[in-house]
Amino acid sequence: MPLWNPYSGGLVIMTGNYDGNDATDRAVFHGLVVVPKLVVIFFPNGTEFYWIYAGADGILFVESSTQTRYAVRAMDITNFYVGNATSYQCSANLTGRNYRWSAIG
Repeated sequence: MPLWNPYSGGLVIMTGNYDGNDATDRAVFHGLVVVPKLVVIFFPNGTEFYWIYAGADGILFVESSTQTRYAVRAMDITNFYVGNATSYQCSANLTGRNYRWSAIG
């Protein structure tokens, strides 16, 4: 459910969750009807955060003072993408984890 009407010209925020599945470039439906400007993902039982910016073809993994970028497919008007075989944990798609996300458009 959008937190703001996308047709009014204002900010749109959608939220959701998904279970990790160790897949590369896994599509996660965001429901914004526009390409998000930012997606923030977090694992509630940990200290890991993930950021995906508009126009970027990667996901930024942040833990404490460490930041690492992992390539994933660029976001589109339907989905954002997670999962890089180098590290599913660091690219927000590790099997056994339930991730929470917010997409801002």
